[in-house]
Amino acid sequence: PEEALLAVKNIFLSLTKSLIHQQEGSKFMAKSLISVILPVYRGEDYLSEAIESVLTQSLQNFEFLICDDGSTDSSLSIIRSYSDSRIRLLPQGPHLGLFGNLNRLAKETKAPLIHLFCQDDVMEKKCLQEELCFFEQHPEIGMSYCKSHQIHGDDTVILQDIIHDLPEVMLPQLSMQHFFYHGCIPSNVSTVCVRKCSLEEESNFNDDFKVSGDYDLWSRICSKRPLGVIHQNLVRLRTHPARLSAQLE
Repeated sequence: PEEALLAVKNIFLSLTKSLIHQQEGSKFMAKSLISVILPVYRGEDYLSEAIESVLTQSLQNFEFLICDDGSTDSSLSIIRSYSDSRIRLLPQGPHLGLFGNLNRLAKETKAPLIHLFCQDDVMEKKCLQEELCFFEQHPEIGMSYCKSHQIHGDDTVILQDIIHDLPEVMLPQLSMQHFFYHGCIPSNVSTVCVRKCSLEEESNFNDDFKVSGDYDLWSRICSKRPLGVIHQNLVRLRTHPARLSAQLE
């Protein structure tokens, strides 16, 4: 009887350890590799296309944080119509503006990399996968930006970025020269992927800025860490009169 009891006990312990290892492995696999943050304000016209371009990425292991900044159109209803478990809709608070909303979203992220995204734009299917690979290949960079297409409201391509016009990795001295002479190197926040630690080191966006808060933060990050340039058109940037950047002007 004692031997039988001991055998049952050993089987129980073995099964318990196996279950624990499976749970730990599941948690590891479920851990998001990258966070996508989407600030929304009166974006109903193209919001569904933007959200769906994120949800259909070839890389599936990500979290998707969205915060509506007090829209008076159907934006919030559109966001709530999606039931994907990767979406985290932050509760509404006081109106924060673009950079305040980005700061709120970034603070809530759990992944080491953050891709910023705008409500008017479209991610190419391999965008997140290519960014993740790029950061793995270049652990020294603080942030990256990818090349892009510009599109009209009807999705017609009107402009394509020049490829291989800059080094793949720009050291601080070179990137700061470009910021000084040419303005904001990443033309749009939707092209940017940044390490969360880099944002935290620079205390995120200065939300006193109504515009150019991105130029301010990127130049601070790039003055200390190399800038990565992904020479692939991974995002489509939409140009139309109601875009959020035009609302801020």
